[in-house]
Amino acid sequence: MTKFPCPHCNKLTISLKQKYLAGKWFNIHCDACLGRSCAQPIILALMSFLYVWNVFYFSVVAYLERSWYFVGILIVLWLILDYFCHYIPLQRMKSPNKKPPVAADDEPADLVFAQPPAQPPTHTSSLNKEISAEQSKKLEDS
Repeated sequence: MTKFPCPHCNKLTISLKQKYLAGKWFNIHCDACLGRSCAQPIILALMSFLYVWNVFYFSVVAYLERSWYFVGILIVLWLILDYFCHYIPLQRMKSPNKKPPVAADDEPADLVFAQPPAQPPTHTSSLNKEISAEQSKKLEDS
């Protein structure tokens, strides 16, 4: 079976099915290095536009001309576009769980932790005492 090189480790671990699915906006994973890859997004966007244009244009022309000939052209062009999906280059993706590598000469900065907020004063003002006294009277009355 045809294998394609992984963009991370350059080993032939990407199968033909995975490469085809990468042309359909799927992410693929290398079995050797567990790297994630995808097809070039800009090229995929262009291919998606060509798929939509192919279906829309030839469907409308087939309807207006009342001819199955254009449906045949639509199918042939669809298969040609599917064939070219195998030639879209793969691109590396960052792993969502790993941090970016730090150069050896770079030392991590000292960690600075935020100070806890200052404690509110333990004494209360006379105004707060009056308000709380009024609230407690209202609660007792109700």
